[in-house]
Formats: sequence, structure tokens, C-alpha cells
Amino acid sequence: MKKIHPRTVFPYYYFFCQLSFFITKMTSLLISHSHNANSHTHAKND
Repeated sequence: MKKIHPRTVFPYYYFFCQLSFFITKMTSLLISHSHNANSHTHAKND
């Protein structure tokens, strides 16, 4: 196996961090949105 240099790995690591942060942000937005939608439907049902 070739020795991996940190300089070549860092961009991928940085990209992965950005991607995971973006996914977390989007999922939290989706969850809050669906939660608001559910609360609205519950309010209508009442």
C-alpha cells in the first residue's frame, strides 16, 4: 500500500465535514418543517 500524505487527504476530509454539516442542517430543517406541518394539521383536526 502507498503511504497516504495528509495533504492529499485533507481536501477530502474537509469536503466530508462540509457535506455532513449540510446534511445535518437540511435534516433539521426538514424535521422542523414536518413538525410544523403536523402541528397545523392537528390544530385543524381540533
